[in-house]
Parts: sequence; C-alpha cells; structure tokens
Amino acid sequence: MTSSNNRLPSLTEVSAKVMFAECSGISRNTLRLWLKRRETTGLTGAIRNYPYGSQPKIADLETFHRFVQEHGHLTQQGDCQLN
Repeated sequence: MTSSNNRLPSLTEVSAKVMFAECSGISRNTLRLWLKRRETTGLTGAIRNYPYGSQPKIADLETFHRFVQEHGHLTQQGDCQLN
C-alpha cells in the first residue's frame, strides 16, 4: 500500500497546472511554490514586507552629501589619502 502523499500526479493534473500557470502569467515553479506553501502553512496570499533588491551601500545620505561637498574637489587618489 502507498499513501496518497506519495502517488504520482496524473497527466490531467499536470496539464491543468501548466494551463493555469500559462493563463495566469506565472511560472510553473511559482505555482508549485504557492501550492506547497498552501499545503504546509495554509496561507495563499502574497508575501508582504519582502525586502526587494539589494540594500543601499550608503546608509546615511546626509553625511555622504556633506562629505562630498567638503571633499568633492579631490581626485580619487587624494580621497584615499583622507582615510
């Protein structure tokens, strides 16, 4: 006996997922991840407060602007000598 969790999906289940993903404009992997999340957590909505992109390298822009105003005339070599 095999459990229902270990069975292979039928061809109609797979083709329905493929058609749904194509019609929705999402990838099959995204659909698979959503279904897996719904199965494990019960959540189906979008993830909120997700950090998009990389974090800025300059944390304090005001301090950076002051530095540029004071030392903007220096070349890259002169700038390195400040440190």
